[in-house]
Amino acid sequence: MIPACCFFAVVFVPALLIVMIFGAVTGFINSFFVNYMKFVPFISSLAVSIIYGRVALIVTKAANIPISNESFLLLGSTNIWIFPLPFFLAIVLMVIYGVIMAKTGFGRRVYMTGGHANAARLTGINQKKSRQSSS
Repeated sequence: MIPACCFFAVVFVPALLIVMIFGAVTGFINSFFVNYMKFVPFISSLAVSIIYGRVALIVTKAANIPISNESFLLLGSTNIWIFPLPFFLAIVLMVIYGVIMAKTGFGRRVYMTGGHANAARLTGINQKKSRQSSS
């Protein structure tokens, strides 16, 4: 039997890997529809979201799944001052995202492709590659 102190780490790491792989596959599906099938990005994302939502309903038989892991419950119920911990995690992630988008070539290509596709094409940016890597 796994000790209580190590159970969270044993379950967390594989779960994190599964979620990251699932997110990457979802991004590739969306980028395929946008780049090669010429779907509007919003419609592609909405359609995939609806499909995943229906699959989740089928898998869970529309039942709630209780969370019994105390570490996970602690993550959502911990407060720092008057703010919950997930608020600070979101702030940290937004700062990291902002630095990536403002200070890297990748971020400039994404902004250029999303802001003015023709100008991006004329400057030599591969739009399909840029859209696929940002999905």
